[in-house]
Formats: sequence, structure tokens, C-alpha cells
Amino acid sequence: MTNPANYIGSNAAGADNTYDNAVAAIPLSLTITTLSTEVFNLSSVFFYPNPSKGIITIKNNGVALETVEVSDINGRVITSMDLKGTTTDKEIDLTATLTLGLYLVTITSKNASTTKKMIIE
Repeated sequence: MTNPANYIGSNAAGADNTYDNAVAAIPLSLTITTLSTEVFNLSSVFFYPNPSKGIITIKNNGVALETVEVSDINGRVITSMDLKGTTTDKEIDLTATLTLGLYLVTITSKNASTTKKMIIE
């Protein structure tokens, strides 16, 4: 890609060498920059029991959690809770808002989020 010999042709008008100059301006190498080197992983955050009767515990290994959102299978948000940066386990009672069925639970920190399926029986 950076070798000008890979390009053929020239400006058809011949009056200015825009094409030839553009090909000549191709750098000999490309610099690729990493936008971030930090890894944000919420794989250690999960909830149990699953299936549940409506009371779940979010197991947290020290990640500052911001929110938990429960959606139905069609993507409608049923409930959302502010966890206020909690880094400990959190028990949540969903018995008043959820009926039998399949739900999606999205747990979010400042830098990442994870979505897991939850069955209410």
C-alpha cells in the first residue's frame, strides 16, 4: 500500500500533477496508534441464582458498578437501579416488577458493561 510503484496513471488534464503528487506523498510506512491500553473486564461480575424467583445477588470482585438494568426479551427496560459505584456484592429484589419469563440483565461500570440472560421462574 505504501509503495508508489503499486499505483499507475496520471492526471488526465496534465496541467497539474495532483494525482502524481498524491501518490508521491504516500508515506513509506504507516503508524498505528493504540487508543487505550487498559483492559476493562466484567467477566468476574455475575449474578445468582439463575433461574431465580426474583431475588438475585450480584457477585462483585471489587469493580465499581454504576447501574444495573433489567430488560425484557423485546428490549423494553423493566427496571433500572443506580448502584452508585458499589464494589461489594449487592442483593436486588425484583419480585414486584418481574413475572415469569426471560430477561436481560445489563451491569455497567464506568468503563465497561456486560449483559446476561436471567430466567424468572
